[in-house]
Amino acid sequence: MAIGAGAQNLILDQIRGMGSQTISIQPGGESNGLSNMMAFLSDTLKEKDVQALKKKSNDFDTSGLNSYLKSDLDNLLNDCKSSLVSFDEQIISRAFHFCVEGFVNKELKSGEPYYKHPLAVAHIVIKEIPLDQISVVCALLHDVVTVSDIYTIKDIQSEFGQTIAEIVGGIGKI
Repeated sequence: MAIGAGAQNLILDQIRGMGSQTISIQPGGESNGLSNMMAFLSDTLKEKDVQALKKKSNDFDTSGLNSYLKSDLDNLLNDCKSSLVSFDEQIISRAFHFCVEGFVNKELKSGEPYYKHPLAVAHIVIKEIPLDQISVVCALLHDVVTVSDIYTIKDIQSEFGQTIAEIVGGIGKI
């Protein structure tokens, strides 16, 4: 799916307003438009967001997950290990936990738990267009605010920082 120049300009305007470093995006075709946009969004991460993520990542405990969820998390982390240059396991684990909690009583039309959809998107971001942990976190959280009755953008901002909240909020508007 190619992202139109109008959508790119809208996102560029919002991100430029953040005062963060930006990179140029050329309208791309089917193969690179989405990849370019995701790379661009990931590159806007501010240093304070990195510090906030690292600070909170020490508090996350996966021992309470049932074996089914633990298996999904382990598969996600293994894919990260094999495809991403670097990532923080605790940050990805915390985003997975937010995703699962956010969709605790939601189901897909197939009857599967709703969290399987953002999890599948995260696997695509990892395997097909390997970017970085910020892209994986945003993939896991992309529907949490619009579909979940539990979390708000302020919750995402509090847990994961301003940049991730803005990306997740922007995705929800598309």
